[in-house]
Amino acid sequence: MKSKKKALFIDAYSSSHVGNDVLLDSSAQLLYRIWPEIELHVQAQVPESFGETVKIPGITKTMLSDIPQGGSTISKIFWLLRITVFMLVQCLNAVTFKLPPHWLALPGIRRNAMKDIHNADLVISIGGEMINDSFRKTLPMYMFMFWLASRFGKKVIIFPQSIGPLRRRWARWLVAKVLSRCTVVIARDKPSHDELLSLGLSGAQACFCPDVGVAQPQASREEAEQALRELGVNLDDKKVWIGVIVSSWVEEGIASRNYLDVLADSLLEMAEQNDLGVVFMPANMPVYGNDSSDYDAAKRVISAVECKVACYILKPAVYSARRYKAMTARMDMVISTRMHASILSTMAGTPTITINTQRKLLGYMSNIGQADLSIDIADLTAEKLVGCQKRCINDAEAIRQQLFDVRDSIEEQLFKFGEELKSITGK
Repeated sequence: MKSKKKALFIDAYSSSHVGNDVLLDSSAQLLYRIWPEIELHVQAQVPESFGETVKIPGITKTMLSDIPQGGSTISKIFWLLRITVFMLVQCLNAVTFKLPPHWLALPGIRRNAMKDIHNADLVISIGGEMINDSFRKTLPMYMFMFWLASRFGKKVIIFPQSIGPLRRRWARWLVAKVLSRCTVVIARDKPSHDELLSLGLSGAQACFCPDVGVAQPQASREEAEQALRELGVNLDDKKVWIGVIVSSWVEEGIASRNYLDVLADSLLEMAEQNDLGVVFMPANMPVYGNDSSDYDAAKRVISAVECKVACYILKPAVYSARRYKAMTARMDMVISTRMHASILSTMAGTPTITINTQRKLLGYMSNIGQADLSIDIADLTAEKLVGCQKRCINDAEAIRQQLFDVRDSIEEQLFKFGEELKSITGK
């Protein structure tokens, strides 16, 4: 009897960030659509967090799960020395003796992670945006994992991701060398595809495909409304309901400015002419060891507008991508600074404005024909934001229809590429 193919998702993170839940849930759905009988194993930074959402059995820790999140500088230096020695030993073995990599690891997460790589047929990255300058501290470690898997003859696939910007010479050299060994690297927007081409990848090895999140399954309307009622939201009130997702982080190289006050000013101006209900929906929750920066940013805007605007905020808990998407579908519009929150709301058919704290937001909105509702943070003014909000109200039906039309098209594009992936990988 022929054994099942085995796939390994090598870099899931934590469902405390709804974007990571999207990446795991949607990637698994796509994988099973391509290879229905495949045996999937997942490595995640915080495996237990996904027990509340995707319910994939047997999720284990990545080889980097013990990265110090606090503590002294000395403890961090010792960790870095240990992981560096580990990687050097593995690299030496991979180019010489080629012993099974887990033989050269001490018992624990790294031995288990190496054994998973050794046993897999397909090693797949679902990280979303790890290959850029902002993540340069961990970039060599992820490149090591991709390189090692390729040295042991595994098909290495980089699922749709944002690639770049990569401005540092050492980073460009390292990424170009490693990605050239991958079976296929998939960019999810044009700037990322251009970055791949600039690194020397071409043809079937450097592909474009929409983000897997465009096909994210959605929970029921009843489940979404129940979750909103638990916050005190009464959708029967004749309000303009706005979902707001803010973040504290701005991508390196983008103009750094206080956009939260601009957002607050726009909501106060809108409240002069509309009865607003604003549901703050942090996409990055302070649970499972995650920090509270996004939640704190939401509270800051609330404190500035609650005198004139009815405000609600999600509880500090895990919200599955399916439930989160269904909740955005009940809003009249969404204002977002987070990529996957924007994907969920637009694919739910909700008019969405993005404040581009990251380049990938404009890339995505351009993909779906909504670039005119996407504002770079350097160009943000209360006047522009109010104008976009008024358009989302006045042209709501037309925008919703545009989103439903593009959803059908972009899902078809994703699924078609999934079929092409079979021939590209030779599996």
